[in-house]
Amino acid sequence: MIKDKFLLNLLEHGSTHLFHEPEDLNEMVGYLTQRNFKVHLFDCSSWSNTKMMGEDFDKKLDFDICCGGGLPSLEDCLRDVIISPEEGRVLVFKNFDIFFHQMPEYAWNVLDILELKSRDHLLYDQIFVMFLQSNDENLCAFSGSLKFIGGTRVNFRDISYLRKLALGKIN
Repeated sequence: MIKDKFLLNLLEHGSTHLFHEPEDLNEMVGYLTQRNFKVHLFDCSSWSNTKMMGEDFDKKLDFDICCGGGLPSLEDCLRDVIISPEEGRVLVFKNFDIFFHQMPEYAWNVLDILELKSRDHLLYDQIFVMFLQSNDENLCAFSGSLKFIGGTRVNFRDISYLRKLALGKIN
């Protein structure tokens, strides 16, 4: 059972979080690193097609040429990701807006799969979160440019509240 208030708040409304400021994103990644999270960094600006994205997932998550098979393969491979209860995983997608603007429906489907797989992992006390960094302030969960994923809204994080939680300044 998860007892860390910072992690509980982070997961309260879903596991996908949107950041516009790289400094805020880096700060949150730092807090998760201190909690033994393994960080997988993806630079979405290097993805010009779905094959490149799949190859990047295969490489970063140690899949055996899995995601090259498309979205169903990604879903299957994520099911097999092993996360010990002592650690968590965070997938960090820098420049997510570039990927989203090139392939909006595909990008949404990727996030939907990740969100649903994150919930599956929670059943086994395994924490799996996604941080999206966007340079486009119009790409916002509240403007509708990002649909609900996994039945929940993408969280635009209140960094000051999370900072206080991470530092133990809020009980």
